[in-house]
Amino acid sequence: MTSISLLTASNQVLWARLNSALDCFKEMCKNETSPSAQRGYKLIYARYLCDTPISISAIEERFAIEHSTLYKNLNRAIATLSVILFGSESAEDFCLGDDL
Repeated sequence: MTSISLLTASNQVLWARLNSALDCFKEMCKNETSPSAQRGYKLIYARYLCDTPISISAIEERFAIEHSTLYKNLNRAIATLSVILFGSESAEDFCLGDDL
């Protein structure tokens, strides 16, 4: 019973940390000056967090961006979010592309 309680407590801590990081990232994106950086949170949300999955083509259409731009912006957003969550040395571990 104790191990289930500990697991539940640690899951709550992880979810709180993730939600806090997402809130921080959302605010960072709002304060950015470049359009690609501003849409970082929105892309993360559309691709991974919304209740109904959105296809890549629908995201491209919604944000009026090309396929390569979507992935470049998404990779940059993932790298930034990974730094918020895990620290500055984690960017290379979580980066999916060469262009940051």
